[in-house]
Amino acid sequence: MVIRELILNSFGKFKNKSITFTEGINIVFGKNESGKTTIHKFIEGMFYGFFKPYTKRKNYTEDYNKYFPWNDSEFSGILKYSCDGVLYRIERNFLKGKEEVKIFDDETGEDLTYLFEYDNAKKLHIPASLHIGLNKVVYNNTISISQMQNKTDKHLAKEIKDSLINLGGSLDEDISVKKVIDKLDKKINDIGTKARVKTSPYGKLVEELDRLYKERRKSESVLEEIRQHQIQLNSIKEEIKKLVSKKEKIENDIEKIKTYKARERYSDAVKLIEQINELKEKAERLKAYSIINPDDFTETVKLKNSIDEINFSLNKLENKKKKLIEAINDITDKIDRFSNFESIKNIDEIDNILSDFFVLQGKREKLIEINNKILDISNMKETIKETNIDKMEEDLYRVEELEDEKGSIKYNSEYGKISFLRLRLEEKEKQLNKLKTYKILSIIGTILSLPLGFYIKPIFFLTSLIPLIFLILMLIKHKELSNYLNNIKINIADIEKKEREREHRINIIDKEIEDILNRYNVSNKVDLKKLISNSTKELMSIEDKENLLKELKSQKLILESEVDKLKNIIERYLSQIGFDHEVNLENIKKLKKEFLDYIEYKKHFVLVNEDMNAVNNEINELRNRIKEFSLQLNEKLENNKVKNIDEFKIALEKKVEFEKVMHELENKKSLLNSVLGDNNLQYLKKRAELKLDYDISKIESNDIKKLEEEVISITQQIAAKKELYARLEEKMKGLTLSSRPIVDIDEEIDRKVKLKKYYEEKLEALELAKNTIERISREIHKEFAPKLNRKVGEIISNVTQGRYTDVKVTEELNIKVVDPMSKKLVDIESLSGGTIDQLFFAIRFGIIDIIKEGKNLPLILDDCFIQYDNDRLKNILEFLVKESLNRQIILFTCHTREKDILDELKINYNYIDIKV
Repeated sequence: MVIRELILNSFGKFKNKSITFTEGINIVFGKNESGKTTIHKFIEGMFYGFFKPYTKRKNYTEDYNKYFPWNDSEFSGILKYSCDGVLYRIERNFLKGKEEVKIFDDETGEDLTYLFEYDNAKKLHIPASLHIGLNKVVYNNTISISQMQNKTDKHLAKEIKDSLINLGGSLDEDISVKKVIDKLDKKINDIGTKARVKTSPYGKLVEELDRLYKERRKSESVLEEIRQHQIQLNSIKEEIKKLVSKKEKIENDIEKIKTYKARERYSDAVKLIEQINELKEKAERLKAYSIINPDDFTETVKLKNSIDEINFSLNKLENKKKKLIEAINDITDKIDRFSNFESIKNIDEIDNILSDFFVLQGKREKLIEINNKILDISNMKETIKETNIDKMEEDLYRVEELEDEKGSIKYNSEYGKISFLRLRLEEKEKQLNKLKTYKILSIIGTILSLPLGFYIKPIFFLTSLIPLIFLILMLIKHKELSNYLNNIKINIADIEKKEREREHRINIIDKEIEDILNRYNVSNKVDLKKLISNSTKELMSIEDKENLLKELKSQKLILESEVDKLKNIIERYLSQIGFDHEVNLENIKKLKKEFLDYIEYKKHFVLVNEDMNAVNNEINELRNRIKEFSLQLNEKLENNKVKNIDEFKIALEKKVEFEKVMHELENKKSLLNSVLGDNNLQYLKKRAELKLDYDISKIESNDIKKLEEEVISITQQIAAKKELYARLEEKMKGLTLSSRPIVDIDEEIDRKVKLKKYYEEKLEALELAKNTIERISREIHKEFAPKLNRKVGEIISNVTQGRYTDVKVTEELNIKVVDPMSKKLVDIESLSGGTIDQLFFAIRFGIIDIIKEGKNLPLILDDCFIQYDNDRLKNILEFLVKESLNRQIILFTCHTREKDILDELKINYNYIDIKV
């Protein structure tokens, strides 16, 4: 496939712009902002439009607005490409609402749009679908690479995996594994899980089953509870029957006992009547005390206690009043002592005097300062007159001469030469020691060779010549080295002597410089220069000093006048208030403190007087309360016909006795009524006279009250049992109505369980299908990974000149390389930025060659090699030259490096300058 021509009718900044490409390498040159990226995006837009991927609606990318024509309402273009001998013509209108794509045979004019895939969501044909066969994500990550986009897009791994699976399976690229997985996930989500109780059918079903199981357990519990209640009802019915029988027997016994005890009741009634008559007589005697009111007695006691308490408080207030009188007298004495302060209105007057005194002190200090300045200027004039500037400059020149001499001595120092000679001496001494060793070895060799000539063969005398000659050479070398070492030692001694002389001269120079500087009391030459400069200036400014002196004297006269004036003001004020101490800061502060004490005494006097008035008011109030309480007390005594509290207490005791008699009378009457019951005395008398015809001892208990209480208790028990019986019956009815029959619940559970089983089987099948597809996806990657690794390895080997040859690409398109030194797999993050760019470039080639093997799609590069150095750029261009034999290369660039390198390699290419 070869892109032949671009016609930008109206796109971005271009209007009616035509660009022609050829097979092989095409270089599109243009400076920054010239429109290279616009042309690149035009190619993408012609094939894919400006729509967001993975959406079911027509959503536009930012590129739509970015490349919308600047001054035109038209937004369209034409792209021509050839494939398999046919020249295709794509015409696209990008304008929203008028989008249209048409594909023609450019030679015959035949409309071929129907051959291309139709996108139902965008309602447009896809020009890239027939010959490119890649979606937009894969296109932008393989055959089309934008500026600074060497890394792969996050969606690319998924898209490539789909393409590999399709190629390894049905060879139908229209089938998307991603779409199949998404549909399976959608069906799984439609059914749902237990976790999604409120939103999924399966979740709702599980929730309903849980509810039904709970309802069944509840129904079983209710049924069991009804059974227990029925058993309890039967038991209660039997208990009621026994209690009724027992009650009838006791009531019969009570009647027999009542007849037997009628005689005792009659006797008791007669005695009670006699006691009642006696109590009536006693009550009549105590009746006069019935009017006594206990509440009045209590109130009387309270009033008496209140009066006593008030008297106690009154005594305390009288004591407090005495102390307040003493305090008033004391404060009055203190105020009288400071009577001279009465003329002072407030503390501000003293603060003003204090402020004036501070001003006075300041002016005095300023006066002293002016006097010192006058003295300093007078002294300075004398000093300036005595200063010998010529002598100072002469000494400065001498210091500079001495410093120059010192610098020259240091510059000509041969200390470095000594270090070199000492190193040389050490080196030669080591060589001399080695020569001594060689000399000894030569002597030993000569001595050992001579016996061989005597005892074996004379020819061996010749062998002794070798160590002998070596020995002679060593002796000569030894003498030369010894002479050389002696010369070095002599040179070192001479240099050390000269260095000592230089050091001595430097010390003399330093001493002379120090003496000159000390003469003028400065630390260095710079300070001496400053001193000369300042002295010169001061000498030139004697007239200024005279003027300053006159001004200072004038200021002195003014200050002396102001000081006298302030002093007179302060002394006059202080004398008015009777202040007869020395005028100083301490005494004025003391005066201020005394005045503040005086103010505090006056405030305290006011407060004590207020306390005195409050105490007097409180005393009067307490006396009034005593009078009021006394009136109330007398009124209570008169109302109860007594004279005092003691008499009131005795009368109250009599009242208590009266009430006790009346209470006992009432008890006796009540007891009489109890003895008589519903009968009268005559009835009891008649019944007491009757004869008994049964044995009372055979009755278990003769206590009628106890028996009657037992009857009441049994009656109450019977009533409680009947009430419990009724409640249990009502509860059983309520329980029966509160729950469904278990058989109905079981039928509903059975239906829900079957539906749940259906959902689970369907979910299991969907999960199995999904897992199988994902497993196949992984297996396909394992199948194609070696091929991809081999292809990427070949490419990276070419572009890195064999430095990296073994590359591993993971399922997510993460890259690892085999380090050529350690042979270990390493992440690409540890490599240089240029190598990483080369690896991503290689993986794009590998991917497109695998998923579109044999189609030889064009490669479009937009300023991809900006970060490459010249070597890397040359390597990649050599690779692209080889690739250009099989595919079209379109390279957008803002540099001339690519052109220069291709010219150097003598490669033919199509050069397009956007500005031309």
